[in-house]
Amino acid sequence: MARACGSYPQSPGFESLHRHFFVFFLCLLMVAPFSAPSAQRRETKTGEKKEVRLRDGTVQEHLANAEALLKRGNLKEALELFIAIYNFSRDCLRFIEMRLQDERRAFESIGGRQEEKERAYLRLKRIEDLEERYREMKMRAAYYAGYIQARLGKEDAARRLLIDALSDPKCAGSSFCEECRALLKELLGIRGIL
Repeated sequence: MARACGSYPQSPGFESLHRHFFVFFLCLLMVAPFSAPSAQRRETKTGEKKEVRLRDGTVQEHLANAEALLKRGNLKEALELFIAIYNFSRDCLRFIEMRLQDERRAFESIGGRQEEKERAYLRLKRIEDLEERYREMKMRAAYYAGYIQARLGKEDAARRLLIDALSDPKCAGSSFCEECRALLKELLGIRGIL
C-alpha cells in the first residue's frame, strides 16, 4: 500500500529535495549583497537631503513645520521648506487659474436648468476659495523665505523672490502682501511714498 505524504514521493530510492533548497538558499545569500547596492548606499549615507513631497493635503503641515523651524533658528532647513512651498503654491495657482478660466466659460455657456447653474456656481466658488488659500500660502512662504535669505546675506535672492511674489496682480488680497512690500522696500533701501 502506497501512502502519499506531502509533495515528496516516499519510495525507498528517493533522495530528499531539501539539499537542493539549501544550495539555492546559499546562492541567494551570496548574490544578495551585490543585487541592490544603490539602495543600501542611500540608507547608509548621512547628511543626504530629504526630498520634500508636497501635496494639497500636506502643504499646510509643511508650512507649520517650516515656521517652527524658523522659530527654533534652523534657518537653512526652514528656507528650503519655504522655497519648496512657494514653488508648489505658485504652480498650483497657475493650474487653478487655468481651471478657473474653463469653469467661468462653462458657467457662462450654461443655459436652461437652474440646478446646473447652481452646481456650476458652487464648483466655481470652491475653485476661487482654493485660489485664495494658495495665494495666501504663496505670499506667506515668500515673505518668510525672503526674510531668511536677507538674514543669511542673500539679499539678491530675497529681492528676486519678493519681486516675483509681488508681481502677481491678485496678491493685494493677501495679509502677507504688505509685509512682503515692507521687506522689499527695506532690502532696496527705498524710503518715502512707496
